[in-house]
Amino acid sequence: MVARRNWGGSLDRSISGFNVYLRGWFGFFSVCTGETRTMQGLDAHIRRRLRAIQLKHWKKGPTIVRNLIAMGIRSKTAWATVYDGRRSIWHLSHRPAVDRALNRMFFTRKKLVSLANLWDAVHAASPIEALLGQLPLFGGWSRP
Repeated sequence: MVARRNWGGSLDRSISGFNVYLRGWFGFFSVCTGETRTMQGLDAHIRRRLRAIQLKHWKKGPTIVRNLIAMGIRSKTAWATVYDGRRSIWHLSHRPAVDRALNRMFFTRKKLVSLANLWDAVHAASPIEALLGQLPLFGGWSRP
């Protein structure tokens, strides 16, 4: 497993391990046909996994609340998120307040590789193909 929730390494170390794995995985599967939406779904799942790892590192409720408040979440919202019923770390990793605190930009700043960005870079049309697709050819027929 690339990043076990309880393996004890830092989040940065988890992200660097994920990046190596994701680049290799993408190198193998990039020849397949697919959609950007599929890669976005995989990106979302990976970010949720990393949020669970970060929450596990923070260990206890008061520490989670303190860190959420430090990341810009209102105090009342942070307390309600953490203590609104008994929730597992996995369930807590997808609560709206945690999603807002540990969002896509947080992981971009931590240098997490995005499969959707890699997919778009590899499967984007060349500038000439994009231009030809916009020009009418052969008396009004345009390239699909």
